[in-house]
Amino acid sequence: RKAQVTSQGKVAGIQDTLSLDVHAITELQNKKIPPTNDSFKYNYKARSNAKETEYDFESCTAKVIALRYNKAFVDSCTSGQECGVLLDKTNFYAEQGGQIYDEGYLVKDKDQSVELTVKNVQVRGGYVLHTGSLEGTLRVGDTVTLHVDTAR
Repeated sequence: RKAQVTSQGKVAGIQDTLSLDVHAITELQNKKIPPTNDSFKYNYKARSNAKETEYDFESCTAKVIALRYNKAFVDSCTSGQECGVLLDKTNFYAEQGGQIYDEGYLVKDKDQSVELTVKNVQVRGGYVLHTGSLEGTLRVGDTVTLHVDTAR
């Protein structure tokens, strides 16, 4: 139990270094970076007409418009780092209105060895931040494909 509590504190600490506070949102607005288009989260289909059916979510291709690491916006993030990724669009549902966020992963187009395991999705000021652990190097301007974990 102690290890579980300790690990939760560590994750919360990392989230604090990646989160979008009012200063970060102002910085994005000053750079003329538009909020994330999250309408793609509604692109899904029911597998059947049954009341308790599962859903298939379409993947979504997006451009990396900002990266967040250690309370700052950076040009790139590398393997082993927990980082935050802002995209021009997303099919992930961010935590809001009492509903939990989606999890899943995103991979870099033309280099599938670059993958972010999305562990948390938050929206602040219209900007949707996908946070998680990265394998490979991701840069602002890269194109990625997002995949929602439907089993969750």
